[in-house]
Amino acid sequence: MSSISESDSSFQAIKKRRMSSRSSISRKTGSAQRISIVSHLNPVEDGTSSAGTDESSLKSEGVDDLFQRTDKLYEKYTIACANQIPKNIADGDSSRYLVDEDNFTIADLCKPNLPIGETSDNFQRAQEALKAKHQLRLQRRAMRLKAREHFKPLNELNKEEADRLLESRKKAAEDIMNADIPEPDRGHNAIQLRISQDGTFAVDEESTVVDRHKNATLEHAHKLRMDENPFENLFNSATYGRQQYTDPWTIDELMQFYKALSMWGTDFNLIAQMFPYRTRRQIKAKFVNEEKKNPVMIELALRSKLPPDFDQYCADIRKDLVSLEDFNHKLQSLQADHEEHLKQIELSKQSAKEEDLQTQKVKEMDNTHKKSSGGLRQDQLNAYRKTEVVLGTIDQMKRQRALEPDETDK
Repeated sequence: MSSISESDSSFQAIKKRRMSSRSSISRKTGSAQRISIVSHLNPVEDGTSSAGTDESSLKSEGVDDLFQRTDKLYEKYTIACANQIPKNIADGDSSRYLVDEDNFTIADLCKPNLPIGETSDNFQRAQEALKAKHQLRLQRRAMRLKAREHFKPLNELNKEEADRLLESRKKAAEDIMNADIPEPDRGHNAIQLRISQDGTFAVDEESTVVDRHKNATLEHAHKLRMDENPFENLFNSATYGRQQYTDPWTIDELMQFYKALSMWGTDFNLIAQMFPYRTRRQIKAKFVNEEKKNPVMIELALRSKLPPDFDQYCADIRKDLVSLEDFNHKLQSLQADHEEHLKQIELSKQSAKEEDLQTQKVKEMDNTHKKSSGGLRQDQLNAYRKTEVVLGTIDQMKRQRALEPDETDK
């Protein structure tokens, strides 16, 4: 190998064939390596045929396959009507579509979804609000499915969350009421004067300016600042309404509903117990809807009255209910206990009245006995002496007055 020089023509020809075979192997459909590296060749006399093959191989690859064209990414499109708008337009590509003002109609402009033009500053906030709304909808759907599985009303499942939210609101209100609000520095209401260096009075310029923003900041310093999304809580006619979303009725539920109609009639309170995850309002709305769509089925269900099966009804509502006889017997026992309790209350009242009359008679007799014996006067004196304060006797006061002149003479 040391005897072979770099300028040998046979060595250069072998090297060319090796490089061309490597480039042909790497040229496959879907391959990531499409460009072959070719070293710079010196001009040789007998290497013209190999150079021609290299140029032909480079031309066969094509320039379009090697480089991606990016001019289409910045191309603008003019929309003449709403039918020309593509179905799926990315948010970043909406600015590439422009409206033809001469041909675009007002009716097309009034359509709710027109994903063309530049995006506004609130577009991202609106998209976040839509995502939050979708998440809330999924949560409500999961709660309805959970209520159906546990065979419980939806209000019972939401009671814990509602209580927790109510407690948090009460705590926040108490914190606001108990917060120490700093008094703003309102300064002087009137214009102040100041003495200048030469002894003259001049108007103080600082007293003529009132910083109201600073005072407002001090007033609201104890409050928490929250940047809410204005697109999340949108209000419409159904915001404060009583309408609730009703899950579609399955075939089994519909059969159970018609069976309950045949057995219990239009007593929707009893029928609503069989569907605790639905409200009575929804049960009645289903009856009205079925009466409009299938009036014959409703008429047959109401006329073909089935015998009431109380045991099956208890199994359907998953509760143990007593019969009417047991209920009446329990009611009678409760009434008897209540009457007995009322009698005991009347007896206690009568005994209390008699005791009061006896104590009152005893007091009257004592008073008459004291008046006759003069003991009432002594009792009053004893009561007065308990509250009196003794300052001294008459002899002590006379002695004190006799000593006063002697002290003055001294």
